[in-house]
Amino acid sequence: MRKNIYNYLLLVVVATMILGSCQKNDLPLDGAQSKQRATALQKDILSALHDTNDGWVLMLQGLNANIRTAMPVLLKFDTLTGDVRTRTLFSKDVTSSKFLLSASTGVPLLSFSTFSFISQTYTAANTAITDFFFKVLEVSKDSITIQPLRKGNIYQSEGGALIKLYKASSARMKWASDLLNSTATGPNVFTQASLFGKDLEIRLKSTFAADSIRSRTYFDSWGTSITVVKNNQPITRTYPVLNPIVIEYYGAYPIAPTATPLNVNTIVGEGLIYWQPTTALTPAEYFITGPNAIINFLKTDYLLVKSVTANSVEVYAVDANGNICISGTIGL
Repeated sequence: MRKNIYNYLLLVVVATMILGSCQKNDLPLDGAQSKQRATALQKDILSALHDTNDGWVLMLQGLNANIRTAMPVLLKFDTLTGDVRTRTLFSKDVTSSKFLLSASTGVPLLSFSTFSFISQTYTAANTAITDFFFKVLEVSKDSITIQPLRKGNIYQSEGGALIKLYKASSARMKWASDLLNSTATGPNVFTQASLFGKDLEIRLKSTFAADSIRSRTYFDSWGTSITVVKNNQPITRTYPVLNPIVIEYYGAYPIAPTATPLNVNTIVGEGLIYWQPTTALTPAEYFITGPNAIINFLKTDYLLVKSVTANSVEVYAVDANGNICISGTIGL
């Protein structure tokens, strides 16, 4: 009996040693497999960035959780020089800066240099990221998935929202590529004097709401204060071609007879209406309370201008997948 027990224990010990040996071989402790995966992914990224002449469209999303839209940005990478050329809706000018692809904790890290569009916009505008470092999570034929290294400010926990880059030549992104590559001058609300000083109705239809978005607004000029506003608003410091106007905006519909509108500083340019809350200027109603109220109401921090007439502005906005999610008019 004791002999049988001894044999059984010996068998268990031998089996355990064999199993332990297999586990040690299958799960290396030196991280070799992780390094191999990161190296392979880094190679795929460089290949993807290099193998397109049309570039990539980055769908930039805002900080406010109520925002349902994303703004397209065209990025063209030169993997030999480390340059990235950028074109945005804020300006038709092409800006150039540096990017770097380096090793990270298990995944490659895509970094943009200081004073690039990425750093300027994330620092100055209404966005969710204040650093310029992104983990690259996935590369496919037509898209790259990246994630900010931090959730917002650099002292916050790791891992922000997932952001997609789509190949500009894909059918999904053709509209964005055409829009951002166009050298033609787009409609500019700032130059449409016939729209100012009138009661205008906001009439928008969105894919994420059962009812149409309706309110009333009134376009007005900053007059002699325009230079002060432009010199202190972050986005107009970065892009001087943009101009600020004031709109009187009602935050509820139907509008009560006793309702008082908010005064909202609004940035306009070629084909763009944009709201940017900022603490750089006062009063708060114009630069913080008002912009946040209209963003929360419309569920977007921008509207693209499709056309302008003497009496109305036709607008739209897109989501993170590049699909139109808001369309409608502001006008009589």
